[in-house]
Amino acid sequence: MTASLAEFVDAHGRALVLIFLSFALAGLVFLFRLPIALFPETDFPRIVIIVDNGIQPVDVQMLTVTRPLEEAIRSVPGITDVRSITGRGSSEISVIFRWDVDILNALHLLQGKIAQIEPTLPPGARFDINRLTFFAFPMLGFSLTSPKRTQAELYDLAYNQLAPRLFRLPGVAEARITGGRPPEYHVLVEPEKLNSYGIPLTKVADAIRKTNLIGAAGMVQENYKLYLTTVTGLLKSKEQIEDVVVDVIKGTPVYVKNLARVVNGERPQYVVITADGRPATLINIHSQPDGNVVATADAVNKELDEIRKTLPPDIQLGIFYDQSFNVRDSISSVKDSILIGLALAVLVLIVFLKSWRTTLVAGLVIPIAVLIAVVFMKLFSMSFNVMTLGGIAACIGVVIDDAIVMVENIVVHLAQGQSPREAARSAIIELT
Repeated sequence: MTASLAEFVDAHGRALVLIFLSFALAGLVFLFRLPIALFPETDFPRIVIIVDNGIQPVDVQMLTVTRPLEEAIRSVPGITDVRSITGRGSSEISVIFRWDVDILNALHLLQGKIAQIEPTLPPGARFDINRLTFFAFPMLGFSLTSPKRTQAELYDLAYNQLAPRLFRLPGVAEARITGGRPPEYHVLVEPEKLNSYGIPLTKVADAIRKTNLIGAAGMVQENYKLYLTTVTGLLKSKEQIEDVVVDVIKGTPVYVKNLARVVNGERPQYVVITADGRPATLINIHSQPDGNVVATADAVNKELDEIRKTLPPDIQLGIFYDQSFNVRDSISSVKDSILIGLALAVLVLIVFLKSWRTTLVAGLVIPIAVLIAVVFMKLFSMSFNVMTLGGIAACIGVVIDDAIVMVENIVVHLAQGQSPREAARSAIIELT
């Protein structure tokens, strides 16, 4: 085996050099096209279902939401375990599958089962279904705080001004807002007025819900043009809510303002989020699974610098997490490994062999090996992350060691009087 390998290398030396150089050039091209992330793209066999159902009591939440969902999803093939946590108005269900299950197909089947029973669930329940991946965690996060502004004002700033500017950046998948208090109107019904008209409370809620909508009204053709029309009843002010008709009694309309007071308010929040000791609104940036974390983080940070220039002086914008720092450190470590390893290899060969030609050949092995590895990373749809970069850094030491040993053995055979071709052949046979 070893002799045949030596003969093959001897017979096709120039072709092998051409192949390796071609791979190295391809690796140089792919080097700047591979995605960069903190962790590799991994599909864990777990899907998490989170249900928000307002302030429903725990026992009612368990009976009307958690248990029906558990019973429905149990029929999806490949499930090994279902775990749930039920709280006041919230359910978190973790569905765990076998590792050999196609998790994307399982996600679709799970969504189909939930859609089948959704009409039987509480109408106000909101679902969030996600498979567990490394990209489910934010890439970058920053906070908005102010000693003067209310939480509603900070949320309004984040939702209407900052998030839309960040959504449009390349590589950004989501700008998720947590904390703050979304502004809303509260309708405070007065029971004595309600009883005097003989109107049930549910009728007030139904009237507001049915009025606050927008829908298509059909098409209108005029002057050879086709117009799409909509009917909107969206309530945008306190006065519009007060003027909603709840019922008509003896020919006289009964308005919301006849039964209740409408006041400005904020959506209740049951989790306190702070930054720098103050209540804060947080914006977490999620990257695309195949995106470049470093490039996306640079674009987000550049946009945040522009945003800071337009913010009022009392609003502080602070970054509390940036995943790209870890990726940059890993890339820097690999660069250091290559440079330090190359320098040590050159030093060892120069001191002991005293041959610049031999040293140059051995030194070229390291960058060529790394570039060839990049080609195979591209073929297998891999990315630069802490694991692949760590693997490259570790293997550089092996490549350096093999190169030094091989060159040293060739020099030994040359000293014994063999020709360069014979010395290389003997070294390959011995070391293989």
